Amino acid sequence: MIGRYELSSLGKYLREFRIRRDELLKDMAETLNVAPAYLSAIEYGKETPYDKLIDSIINRYDLTNDEISELRNAYSNSLNEDTLSPFEKKNIQYWFSLFENSVFTEEET
Repeated sequence: MIGRYELSSLGKYLREFRIRRDELLKDMAETLNVAPAYLSAIEYGKETPYDKLIDSIINRYDLTNDEISELRNAYSNSLNEDTLSPFEKKNIQYWFSLFENSVFTEEET
């Protein structure tokens, strides 16, 4: 499980990629034409990027074949990671139990 402050596999790749290029998150976000908060959420596994963003990274940074492979592997691994914190899981369980225990009739729905 990825904790509240741990990076996703894709996030680790993107951060290391930016550091190698001496680029700040806000600069990368500008290059990719996305909000810095969105890019940060991707790094922390709170958002899943669309394939279009991955393609944009490949094209705008002119990645090598090895870099493309690493990026796609990191993206694929991130899709399978559990990114919810224990607090978020408890909230979901709580709201689900309320819904599950509620009694709706056809007229109420």
